[in-house]
Amino acid sequence: MTPMTRILLPAVALLLGTGTALAFPHGGNRADTDGDGAVSKEEMRQMRVQMFDRMDADGDGYVTDEEMDTHRKKMEGRHEKMRQRMQEKRDAWVDKLDADNDGRISRDEMADAPFPFFDKADTDGDGKLTRDEMKAMRDKRRGMDKP
Repeated sequence: MTPMTRILLPAVALLLGTGTALAFPHGGNRADTDGDGAVSKEEMRQMRVQMFDRMDADGDGYVTDEEMDTHRKKMEGRHEKMRQRMQEKRDAWVDKLDADNDGRISRDEMADAPFPFFDKADTDGDGKLTRDEMKAMRDKRRGMDKP
């Protein structure tokens, strides 16, 4: 076993064994392929197969040190892009909330900021969100409101 394999195999094993992270990446439920709201062992197995297939660049049925390293680098690039997007969102959020432009957000600025999500979700305009209104907004944001 090469030194790279000794390092990467435990990492891959940990990743493959971490069901929640695979099943619910970024809070979603990509592994729940039958849409029943739960992830079965078979659905988790399919996630593992898909991950393996992404790593097995040459399609020979085996993942080499080089393929794992390439996959890791690709994932690091995605994580860096995600980190940058999150930083941009944070900066935009601070800009929106920092009413006096002092570079800080006060308790009053946070409390008094507009509620665009709430206002969009409150479809009957009564100033309250029902479970149905919250579910409809969640579904809309996830693109599940389409027929």
